Amino acid sequence: MICTSCFGVSGGCPVCFGTGVLPNSDVDQSSPKDHRLFATDAFPIHASAIPELMRCPWKLAMIYLFDPEDVTSEAADTGSATHIAVSHWHRSKELAAAVRAMREASEARFTKANLDEAAAMFLLYARDPRNQEAQIAQDKDGRLLLEYPVQFKLEPSSDDPTHETITIVGTLDQVRISSDNRLLLWDLKTSKKPGWDQLNTYLYQQAAYAVAASFVLKQQVRLGGLITPRHYKVDILPEGSPSGIFWHYTQKFDDLEMLINGLRGVVANIRRGDIHISPGEHCRWCPAKGVESCVPLLRSIVHPQTKRLHFVRSQANG
Repeated sequence: MICTSCFGVSGGCPVCFGTGVLPNSDVDQSSPKDHRLFATDAFPIHASAIPELMRCPWKLAMIYLFDPEDVTSEAADTGSATHIAVSHWHRSKELAAAVRAMREASEARFTKANLDEAAAMFLLYARDPRNQEAQIAQDKDGRLLLEYPVQFKLEPSSDDPTHETITIVGTLDQVRISSDNRLLLWDLKTSKKPGWDQLNTYLYQQAAYAVAASFVLKQQVRLGGLITPRHYKVDILPEGSPSGIFWHYTQKFDDLEMLINGLRGVVANIRRGDIHISPGEHCRWCPAKGVESCVPLLRSIVHPQTKRLHFVRSQANG
């Protein structure tokens, strides 16, 4: 990956240290895409990526532009394996078949999964009466809303230079029918983080899923919350419906629309080439591997007008 600071011609470059390449980066800069096509039908946004988009727009823009290698992790594959088991079990109510489906999927797609952890989380989930008694909603064709693909489009922001609609895709975990006959979106999260933290982290993702589900079903789907099976305790029988597993959202549907509207401006900025970074702890999971590589990459893309500060001249200074 050639250094975009010195382009390999400066032995004293403070970015690449004379090597001519960006350090510790998984990003291939050879053929970036057109940033004006970001979040269009050709390259839609996945709902699961929206929290990252709102936190650091450059990370999502960079992944779109340069297609870095998608390196999965044990935690991610373990979560995916657990989802497979849960979805299969809600359809069949057969524990052994669900575990078998999980193992087969992991051998083919989720090769880094810790299957012992995934099976333990799933089996505790399946013993909880709240899950045993869950009524899963169906679409108009009778398909259960489990691991259900969705897509919807948003009008672009008024200052979007492309005037192209924004396309969002994703896969719903599950939509349940509540005791008062409302449709509630629930999402399984296998993170070790506290549930309250996860509620905040994934709010944008869940808002997008709820809006998408409402669009597909032609009726309002509200946020239920997050289910965190890693927080089951083996020494506490799930038959007692332990606390600390179901984390409820309280936002109204109007709140969700307000949140999703906020990303229209972020998308417009990316399409304009007016992109900013937001460094933090999350940089450790970014393909750029930190600001040493991130900033030079950004410098190669942003619109020239965004590279300079524009000061307001006070009357006192003339």
